[in-house]
Amino acid sequence: MKKNNTLLSRGHLSILKSLASPVDFPSKKGSSAVMNNDPYKKSERSFFYDNKVRENKPTFHVQLDKKDQDRYCNSFLKKRMLHIWKKQRPLIIAAAKLPESLEVTIFKSAYRELQPILLSCYKEDFSFPFIPFSFFGWLQYVKLTAQITDRQQEAAYWQEMSQFFQQCHKYQLLNDLFIEVKN
Repeated sequence: MKKNNTLLSRGHLSILKSLASPVDFPSKKGSSAVMNNDPYKKSERSFFYDNKVRENKPTFHVQLDKKDQDRYCNSFLKKRMLHIWKKQRPLIIAAAKLPESLEVTIFKSAYRELQPILLSCYKEDFSFPFIPFSFFGWLQYVKLTAQITDRQQEAAYWQEMSQFFQQCHKYQLLNDLFIEVKN
């Protein structure tokens, strides 16, 4: 057996490949095969794993009235919603690794926390009828307002909330909210 003396260096640290590991380093093809067999692989149901909270400034610019920006910045209800979301967020992220029945239970719990102030928060900005289309449009409006006011972290949270409510709508958790408004 021929000894491989390839020198690996990283800054000031240099070691021989043959001394570093008794097993040869996996190639790109081999490493992807190892990753596919990972028993702790992130769930495909989760929408949070691909959307990490980032503080990137948007590359577009939209004019928004100063009163709309002030209304967003001074809104107690929106601050309260974000506060509740920050507390519920770790549970929702963890729910993706659980069976679907437990995931739905965690989503219901988080939804019950947000539901009491949801309609009031919506009515601060929009006078449109509260239907799924206008509700999800409002979530995008609030996210855009957060971006314009240079609150990138909040914009990322609003984006996550939008995705959360889309999942809730898929699990038919929002039906009671839309029915209440019709009556």
